[in-house]
Amino acid sequence: MSDEQRVILQMVSEGRITPDDGVKLLEALARGEEKCCAGVPDRPSPRRRRLLMSAGGERIHDMGHMLRTVVHDAMGGAGIEIGEREEDPFEMEGGGLPMEDPLEIPDGTELVLRSRLCASGCAGDVFLRGVPGSLCRVLSGDPSEVRVYRDDDTVMLRWSDGDLDLEVPASVARVTVDIIGGDLVADALLSRSRLRSKGGRITIADAVRGFDAKTMGGAMSVSLADGWRESSRIATMGGDIRIDVPAGLSARISVRSFGGDVSAEEGLGEVTESGRPGSVRFDLATGSGEDLPELKVRTMGGGVSIGRPGSRDGGGEPAGGPRDE
Repeated sequence: MSDEQRVILQMVSEGRITPDDGVKLLEALARGEEKCCAGVPDRPSPRRRRLLMSAGGERIHDMGHMLRTVVHDAMGGAGIEIGEREEDPFEMEGGGLPMEDPLEIPDGTELVLRSRLCASGCAGDVFLRGVPGSLCRVLSGDPSEVRVYRDDDTVMLRWSDGDLDLEVPASVARVTVDIIGGDLVADALLSRSRLRSKGGRITIADAVRGFDAKTMGGAMSVSLADGWRESSRIATMGGDIRIDVPAGLSARISVRSFGGDVSAEEGLGEVTESGRPGSVRFDLATGSGEDLPELKVRTMGGGVSIGRPGSRDGGGEPAGGPRDE
């Protein structure tokens, strides 16, 4: 990702310009790069470059056509929105109850995790570990600091300070997490998951069930398990993605990247690649058949690399992975 792209994404993340205006600037930048690649000497002057980076509305709105069309094309409808916020499914009156440890969670329950912001405006990290059975446990810290809210078939947990390290039982039908500023790790979950982090990394390790994950400004690492069979999707804005595919897994990985490179190790499967400067469409099939589970990948400003487990340069744990005490 170029320095100009990083500046644009930073301006959006800080709220200095809107997401639509940011996409407009990225589009203008991509058009300039495409002309340069074609041999046209259209390099912007320093003064013009300053105008392109200006947050003044009139100059920005004069460049290009409708921006939402560009967003949809770049992200394939994945819908990364900088201001995306989930509505809390509960009334917060009463403050909830302190969490019992362990907490019994009935079959079919949706588990929702919402962190309260600390004084610095960011949440701690979240570590989720899939376990059999129906008991939810806090693995570090004081469980009584976690507040529990219930509503029909949903349980919500909220906490105020520090990290949350939690065992998620198989009785949970889906786990939903939305945090700001912290890293999020989902390790061998036995439930479907919906994961959101703004400004933090997301690591999905040993994935068996389906997942839907998005992060803005953070990297993402996904390792699929041999038994993964449920189609899933991931998306980042401004962060790189690493995907590990075990030998023998039949799957389809469909990537659309705007402003980032896409690569796959040799011998993974059949590759189809197309696109234009700044925009890449990349499809990898690691097996044959019509009913392959599909992982849809969308990224804006970040690169995507696909390989075998353990083949990562330098080895070690995935970015944002569990930390040993």
